[in-house]
Amino acid sequence: MRSTMFAGLMALTLAACGTEASNPASQVVRGVVGLIQSGPKAPLPGPDDLLTRDVIDQVTVPYAMVGIERRGAYASMTLAGQNGPFNSWVTSDSAGVIMRGDIVTATKGLGADLAAADVTGIAEAVRANRAATLRREHRYLDGEGRVFGVTYDCTYAPAGAEEITIIGRTYDTDVMTETCVAGDERFENRYWTGRGDGIVWQSRQWVSNGVGPILFLNLVPIAN
Repeated sequence: MRSTMFAGLMALTLAACGTEASNPASQVVRGVVGLIQSGPKAPLPGPDDLLTRDVIDQVTVPYAMVGIERRGAYASMTLAGQNGPFNSWVTSDSAGVIMRGDIVTATKGLGADLAAADVTGIAEAVRANRAATLRREHRYLDGEGRVFGVTYDCTYAPAGAEEITIIGRTYDTDVMTETCVAGDERFENRYWTGRGDGIVWQSRQWVSNGVGPILFLNLVPIAN
């Protein structure tokens, strides 16, 4: 079953590439702002420098921004495709993020990509804002193109309320932390879910040792 999921995710990732150019929202912010560079020599623009709320309010399709914080790099993304619970987001330069609900399950074009992830039950735990213990499995490609997996034991804990501002708009959110361990490896993800609407407006999620965490800003959510 996991092999089938992996193959499906890879197919969805590849199918998504190159489709954003036909989406009207791709005209708002163009391209990847240095997403795969090794590191900026000077400060690069952040989300508030790249977009305004007035521009976002004109977008009528699902729209997001992704950032690799350790590189200081951000890019806009539009929804390129859906396959069951999986949503494929792409930039105009064909970098991509696949999510199951609000949880990252694969990336493409970021460098040391996440090939696939089994994240069963995680989106439900995050949206319910309840303590839980779950397991997630990440799959990566080694230097010879072979797939290898890492299985993490993860704990989920509510971290209280927090008011956040995303490009000129403020949200009252409940924060959930996800702490995952596999041997000596450890990472922490954080999710900010809107009170009342149940939308994960912002998340910080681990991709790989080479990429680190990505920040995902949910600017125009997918309609339920």
